Amino acid sequence: MVAARTCQFHTGIESRRVEREREHNGKVMDIEDLLKGGQASTSCPYYMARERQADADIVLLPYNYIIDRKTREAQNIVLKNNIVIFDEAHNI
Repeated sequence: MVAARTCQFHTGIESRRVEREREHNGKVMDIEDLLKGGQASTSCPYYMARERQADADIVLLPYNYIIDRKTREAQNIVLKNNIVIFDEAHNI
């Protein structure tokens, strides 16, 4: 649906980008904030989070996103010259 541009929630992300940035500029958003913002603007919270990740100073995510190379690449996660902290590292 995303590739075919038929998903109204993903299309909402692209069409309302400037409006959302004005509302949330510099604000730290948790999952509840992303959900509320997605509902208010008919946008997908998942893609909102991915879009905001590019400008984030700190990104929190499950450790398997870091460990698995394909997942890292799909999420555009670059490890070089970054600090990675594993909490609950005993799960690895």
